[in-house]
Order: sequence, then C-alpha cells, then structure tokens
Amino acid sequence: CTQGTALREKVQEILERKLTYFESAIRDAHAEGLIVAPDPKAKAKTLFMFIQGGLTQARIHNNLELLRDVYPCALDLLGAKVEVNK
Repeated sequence: CTQGTALREKVQEILERKLTYFESAIRDAHAEGLIVAPDPKAKAKTLFMFIQGGLTQARIHNNLELLRDVYPCALDLLGAKVEVNK
C-alpha cells in the first residue's frame, strides 16, 4: 500500500478499529481479574502483532499447523488465569 494512498488509509482505518476492539476487550478482562493487563493498549498492540505475524507465517508456508499454539500462547501473553486444553 505504499503507492495507493486511499487503499492504505482504508486498511489502516480497519486495522485501527480492530486494535481498538482488542484494547476494549483486554481492558474489560483486566477489570474483571481474568487477565493481567495494566496497560491494555500495549497488550492489545502486542497481541495484534502476534496474531498478524502468525497468520502471515501460516500463509507464507501454506500451513495452518503453525497456528496450533496461537490460542494458548495468546492467553499466556495476556497473563490469563485459565488453563487451555490442547
């Protein structure tokens, strides 16, 4: 999107909306004591990058197995107080 300004701006808008949703959900979960996220904005950015990176790697390698541990790792990243069955 380096040359298509309108497209780049639209993609950025969509990604920002997703990031805002992540931040809100993380803030709520932290308030309920379900996760440890005193800085929900930073956690949201980190989680979003983690997920996007995993999806990108799975696409590049055409291998969904690379996403097998995304959920438990995301919960760990958030300091979730639950156990995940594999």
